[in-house]
Amino acid sequence: MKLVGCVPAHPAPDDPRPVAGRSGHRPPREWTPFATGELHAEPAVAQPIAQAVARVLGDRLPAIARCFADARGMVRAMIPVATHGRVGRPRVGGLGDLVIERCIAGALTGMDAGGVAQAAEIACEVMRGEPAPLRISIDAGYAVIEASAREVRFGERSQPVPADRTPPELPELTLTATALIVLDPDAPAAALELALWWAPAGTTLVAVKAAGGAPVLLGVGASRRRPQPRSDPHRLELRTDRGRLRACVPGRAVPASASLLEPREVDRIIAAAIAACPPCARNVVVGTTGDFVAKDLVATTSAVYRAGHAALSIGGTACEP
Repeated sequence: MKLVGCVPAHPAPDDPRPVAGRSGHRPPREWTPFATGELHAEPAVAQPIAQAVARVLGDRLPAIARCFADARGMVRAMIPVATHGRVGRPRVGGLGDLVIERCIAGALTGMDAGGVAQAAEIACEVMRGEPAPLRISIDAGYAVIEASAREVRFGERSQPVPADRTPPELPELTLTATALIVLDPDAPAAALELALWWAPAGTTLVAVKAAGGAPVLLGVGASRRRPQPRSDPHRLELRTDRGRLRACVPGRAVPASASLLEPREVDRIIAAAIAACPPCARNVVVGTTGDFVAKDLVATTSAVYRAGHAALSIGGTACEP
């Protein structure tokens, strides 16, 4: 059992909602790999708190190991720390096993990080075995939107995937839980775009079904927004198209595309794009206007995580004229 590290929790990328507490939006009760927005602290204040949490969390590793039992994988715990240093109940996820995740949340609740200057939310990762993608427990209270090659479904309601990729005129879903889009591996780009258009504005998680385990989390979807080209020179964009990945920075030249079957070439393309946009925004945009199926996005998003970027916004245009 290994503590990978603890860092100040970041907000979800491109979340259009105001900060929690300033509006009628409720913060997510369900696990997301991002901060709720309720406990915001500037990085200079939050970093020492993260270090304090890492120190006390190390003492809980044996208890976490008992929760894991024989499981392997990565867990990300979103840990709320009050001003007196006491840890509330964390939101834990990433393993795709709700029983284990709840056990770990219980093991971490009540930790004492000592006196801290300000309340903050801290993200800590723990893993057993080799590095693995974050997976999601679909039975953890999400409003699940399923997308296949033919239709997008929410409960008893469904919408056919449009052949021309034009989103139909339909009202956004009214949900009381965090939206989770779960894609079949062969779901086309048009199905993902339809699901994002149907989901309400706000934090919408996107995942792909995987053989032999829970769905793999791709990132946060840019829900309820129509694709529009942008020209931000600090914006790293990725386009997945016909089995290839292209990385772009608006207004700057970046090397040619790479096959998704060649991870080293993909990593090289992304590294070159990052070098071309100093300073790059924390948020990386994974476009959905290319020709791909959902399983292709696993290769694209995995490459971004390998490059050290944890904030992915999925949806909209990328690498367009």
